[in-house]
Amino acid sequence: MWQLLEQELKFTVADRSVLDAVLASSHVQGLVIGDADPPAESFRGVYYDTPDLALQDKQCSLRARREGNRFRAALKMPGTIIDGLSVREEFEIDIRDWPTAVADLPDATFRSRVAAIIPAGSWLMPRIEVDMLRRVVHLAAGESRIELVLDEGEIHGGGRSVSLCEVELELIRGEVADVLALGGILENRFPLTRSTLSKHEIGLQLCEGADAAG
Repeated sequence: MWQLLEQELKFTVADRSVLDAVLASSHVQGLVIGDADPPAESFRGVYYDTPDLALQDKQCSLRARREGNRFRAALKMPGTIIDGLSVREEFEIDIRDWPTAVADLPDATFRSRVAAIIPAGSWLMPRIEVDMLRRVVHLAAGESRIELVLDEGEIHGGGRSVSLCEVELELIRGEVADVLALGGILENRFPLTRSTLSKHEIGLQLCEGADAAG
């Protein structure tokens, strides 16, 4: 099991052309480590909850995601905003198949983390689905290392769907100030709208809208 502290700055954009412009900009290309024009890779993510929505009640999320040859599950704890960045603790494991119950999760330590939030015998139901094309570029800003993620695709929940184009700047190591500085430059140069909503939270809005309409 991996334990992570996710620290990221998110922006929504109108369409792929803005994502392409951000990637091609001198502000990004001058910081690139490795592949400066990575191919887009597809991924599917499914967010689960119990029939009584115990995870939602605790402001947590449980996600399974297939991305290339990797198949992973992540438990994300309640998030907060610190110095302008979305911050949340995350636990992650490799899995072999889409889970249908807490007992399907293969790592005992991870299962115990989940069972601290919901009963160990709980069934899991898919509630939100995410289908994305993702490009990832690694950046060096001073001593800091930042991951630039460009996502485009759809989020589905409650029988509804919404398109999303998103720029993420995630701090891998170093100083929050370097992420904020780069985010400010890109925000001034391109039509970016700052967002604090995760894909899971966008999906919850779709589900809640469907519940209200019903």
